[in-house]
Amino acid sequence: EVVVLMTAMTPEAYLSDPWCRFDLVIVAAGVVELSVPGDAGFVAVLRTFRFLRLFKIIKGFKELRVLMYTILSAIPGVSNIGLLLFLLMFMYACLGVTLYGDIDAPYGFPNGLNKYTNFRNWPNAMLLLFVMFTGNWESIFRATYWDCEGDEGDW
Repeated sequence: EVVVLMTAMTPEAYLSDPWCRFDLVIVAAGVVELSVPGDAGFVAVLRTFRFLRLFKIIKGFKELRVLMYTILSAIPGVSNIGLLLFLLMFMYACLGVTLYGDIDAPYGFPNGLNKYTNFRNWPNAMLLLFVMFTGNWESIFRATYWDCEGDEGDW
């Protein structure tokens, strides 16, 4: 497609259009991806450039363009909410490390506290709170609050 457009338009006219330059970068990333043998780590990054071709479709549809501009104009407000959520998570992570930092392994309940999601240090507490905020709070609640005699099948 790039070669056909460059021949039809002249290279100067092709490179003056921002969408054509964008398409050229995506095609070049695809060519580099195909030319690298094996499964190197940066090849996976180059595969994500294929997703960016969807933005070229937005250029052709007015409704999609309006929707995209609406989403982009809402990002500052969403970033403020994200910053407030981070501040809330920061406070609760500090509180969790203070109150529950001495819970030792083995943690006992499946999908609850483990070596990555626990209150032993602040980064692990932040990860644990992210897991809790995204919906897996019940097993963590059991692991921190309930002291029950029984096996895992009782849960």
